[in-house]
Amino acid sequence: MQNVNIGSEEFGAAADEPILLISSHEPAKPGHGAIIAEQIPDARLMIVQGMGHTLPPEVHEEPATAILTHTAG
Repeated sequence: MQNVNIGSEEFGAAADEPILLISSHEPAKPGHGAIIAEQIPDARLMIVQGMGHTLPPEVHEEPATAILTHTAG
């Protein structure tokens, strides 16, 4: 995949594989996950409650399951 700036018109077209965006419920820049997801056709945004800048063990299951499902093909 090529590097493309989020603000460019090419951003959405640059994704040639399905995209799963994982964000916390209180990201450092609120709303950016949704902004990015809106720019990528068929992107899926997952908000993980309890996740911040770190991924504490008690929230591992939800994103791990989502990643496994997403990459299963």
